[in-house]
Amino acid sequence: MTFTPDIPGTYQQLFIIDTFNLFDFEPVRSALMSLEGVEEVLYDDQLSPAEVTLLTDGTIADTTIQQLAAQQGHQMQPKHLQLS
Repeated sequence: MTFTPDIPGTYQQLFIIDTFNLFDFEPVRSALMSLEGVEEVLYDDQLSPAEVTLLTDGTIADTTIQQLAAQQGHQMQPKHLQLS
């Protein structure tokens, strides 16, 4: 079960990521939390592919997130771009 906190003034961005478990995701999470404007990073590996929910102030571009994940050796893609 995924818990999404209700934080006023935040925007939710949903991504898919190519990680296998939380241990694999931790370096990406640390890098994402270092970005200014990121309030929380939620990871759900119960889905395939795994999903990442970012709660942000709305100023972070998808490309910034994708580049940061690529630096950690992973691919993140906005969920709305996922092909069936």
